[in-house]
Amino acid sequence: MAAGRKQRRVKITPRTAGTFGCLVVAVLGYGAVTIIDQGHSAIGRQWLPAVLIGGGTPIGLLALIGALLAVGRRRPRASRALYPVGMGLMGALALLVWAGIRLAGDSGPVTSAWQVALAAAVVPLAVLALAIIPLLTWRRRPPGGAGAGPGKRVIAVTISARRDGWSVSWTGLGRMPGTQRAPTLTSAVDAANLALAAMDPLRQ
Repeated sequence: MAAGRKQRRVKITPRTAGTFGCLVVAVLGYGAVTIIDQGHSAIGRQWLPAVLIGGGTPIGLLALIGALLAVGRRRPRASRALYPVGMGLMGALALLVWAGIRLAGDSGPVTSAWQVALAAAVVPLAVLALAIIPLLTWRRRPPGGAGAGPGKRVIAVTISARRDGWSVSWTGLGRMPGTQRAPTLTSAVDAANLALAAMDPLRQ
């Protein structure tokens, strides 16, 4: 009989993937900073406006996207009208990221203010990514794996008054209950407690 072959599987942990992602973002950020530095002597007086406009554009887009999410959360009826606007802003941000990444990986000479502006747009996004990636991938997990014990979840319950009664909405990671309606505040609180008990039977 032929001897069986043992197959070795390489397991990529979230921490490893996050570390690799941070290295890639750091390299792109360094390339963007290098382009900005080279452009200081190449474009003269246009350098400062290009840096300010380029660096402020992604920050403004992120602020607008956050504002739309907040408005849509507080006013569910307006979320449908705001959805195309939010998708357009996210598309513009994605296009900006794509152009900035291509520029940061290019080793050609800096000859225009557009190059400096795109490079400046990469810097705040790189800083944000370097802050978010470790938070998402470097968290410690309980010993024995994810199924070793009950996991902790953070769930925010919002009870707000409506014309026809009270609304119970949910915010958190993972699967959330749907929005519920109740005629009184007491019944809304009871509905929230019942939904939480259904999600976690061991909840006291």
